[in-house]
Amino acid sequence: MILVSIYLTRIAIIIVFTTLNAYLSPQRFIRCRSMTFPSSIHRIYFRLAMPCLLLGLIAGCQAPGTESAEEPESPPSESTVQADFENYPYSLRDKLLTDILAGEIAIEQGQQADALEFLSRASINSRDERLVLQAFRLAIETEDYQQAIELAELYREVEPDSSRGYIMLANAHFRLDSTDDGLEIIRESILALPDDDYSTLRSTAMFLSSQPSETILDDYLALMGQFPDDARISLVAAQLALEIEDWERFSEQIDKTLSLSPGWEVPAVLKLSVMAEQDPDSAQTYAREHLAEFPEQKLLRITYADLLINADFEHLALAQARKILENDPDYLDALIMAGSLLFDKDDIEAKALLEKYIDLGGIDPQAVFYLSELAMQDKDYKEALNRLYSIGTNNRFYLEARIRIGRVYEERDGTEAGIKYLDGIAIQSQSELLRIVFEKDRMYQDAGDFEESRALFDDILLREPDNARLLYRRGLLFANMDLLDLHESDMLKVIELEPDNAYAYNALGYVLADKTDRLEEAYELISRAMELRPNDPYITDSLGWVYYRLGNNELAIQYLTAASELLWDGEIAAHLGEVLWVTDQREEANELWNRALEDFPDHPVLDETIKRLRDANSGVVLISTEQYVQNPDYFQRLAA
Repeated sequence: MILVSIYLTRIAIIIVFTTLNAYLSPQRFIRCRSMTFPSSIHRIYFRLAMPCLLLGLIAGCQAPGTESAEEPESPPSESTVQADFENYPYSLRDKLLTDILAGEIAIEQGQQADALEFLSRASINSRDERLVLQAFRLAIETEDYQQAIELAELYREVEPDSSRGYIMLANAHFRLDSTDDGLEIIRESILALPDDDYSTLRSTAMFLSSQPSETILDDYLALMGQFPDDARISLVAAQLALEIEDWERFSEQIDKTLSLSPGWEVPAVLKLSVMAEQDPDSAQTYAREHLAEFPEQKLLRITYADLLINADFEHLALAQARKILENDPDYLDALIMAGSLLFDKDDIEAKALLEKYIDLGGIDPQAVFYLSELAMQDKDYKEALNRLYSIGTNNRFYLEARIRIGRVYEERDGTEAGIKYLDGIAIQSQSELLRIVFEKDRMYQDAGDFEESRALFDDILLREPDNARLLYRRGLLFANMDLLDLHESDMLKVIELEPDNAYAYNALGYVLADKTDRLEEAYELISRAMELRPNDPYITDSLGWVYYRLGNNELAIQYLTAASELLWDGEIAAHLGEVLWVTDQREEANELWNRALEDFPDHPVLDETIKRLRDANSGVVLISTEQYVQNPDYFQRLAA
């Protein structure tokens, strides 16, 4: 308790004298009689000083031999670095506390050089890695790179098994323009690492890529040339080439790494990931060949499965996930991949796999979302709610989980119940507010209550009249309500606020093409959207549709086919089928629609298109017996 008294009293004294020193310097002494304290930090210091002094005196007066009840341990403060004083002799503790407090106060006052002096001395005396790190950062900030080198060396002594000390030391040398010395330290770091420590190897490459030198890769390769047979050296070179987007040398170094260590999975996965971005077909070929030689590599196989999913080969991806599970039934990535791929195909197996994933500690919220949807399909609303409520407030998918809870209440108890739940969600940001607003809009529109949805947007736009996202969504609502003048007004306002908003051009252009005879204006708007986002499936669909409305069926089929290849969607299929139908390609149209009806049952645009053309042309929409057996009510309604 005496020690506590000394500490608290010393804190008070340091605070008082440090603050007074700033105001009672010779230059200010003449004004001391009318001295004021304009800085809030100094007022805080004095308010802290008196309680510390009083508590120190009280603690010092406590009867010898008595101690206060022991308090439970608490984690160290994140805001202030403090050494573990109990490990040091009393005389050293006294000096350490003084230096640490003086350093912290100097930082608050913006006197970084003084703070560096205090904290460097505390670091040397304490050999506490947290203090050393704080002092090192100050040395870099104040450009005292020689001191930074000394502190980095100290850190390596304190934490000899950590690679951080190497990076700190190399950083200081690079800042002193001692590139060769810095790279030599990096070399030592790499050679000291085990082969499987890819995270540190990658961090090393990222550190090197952050250096201002434009020749850093050349410098690295020149120095590392004396170690031509070390795969770790080559992998860092490949990662560095990747970071600076030097694709030719990435390919050269990653192939060299794999030639030196053919069975090393990490570089194989890295190569596959880059190939998947640049040449997906070649990437698939590489993955198949590599897995034929190294079938046990699970990470590469799951990466290959992801590539197959992106290429719309879900059945092949599922086969890869199953192959992993044959040998390792508890491999989490394979469990969630297989479970999600089986969703809506084999719900029983999907549920078993996803539940196992969660039971084994899997943390991807998508598993929870899939399981809640499966419960919804079974009308097991209690199970769905229990799943979704398991996602806590600290999870970044918390809001998404709460929105899905609103959907459960909507389905179980009606639109009003869903809206009421959404109204009770605590909003933390503007983006979260908009997410809630858009979900409420969806609920109202699904219920056919367009006026409530309009009132929702009108109310918030009174407060935020220039919010482009709200204007865009209200504009879409107006189109659904056939209020074309209001739709046009909102979309033009969005374009005024965001001249490069491709979706606003596209929305207005599509509505003009679909619902008016202002086809030239529609074409100009959609063409502008296409310039801004040339590979967007919805914009490509709109361009095909306006060509159809202009009578250019050849270009219409070209662009609508391209749109369907970019995205398989019910409305795009309806548009393409219609153009095929009116150009006497009815067999192709029926084949397309049959496929779309399987994937998008009850799609309103698809339903309307097929029924309209059948009635107008007395055509027959061809369906298979299997399709009819799966959904007889739908086809009977369509024929009505």
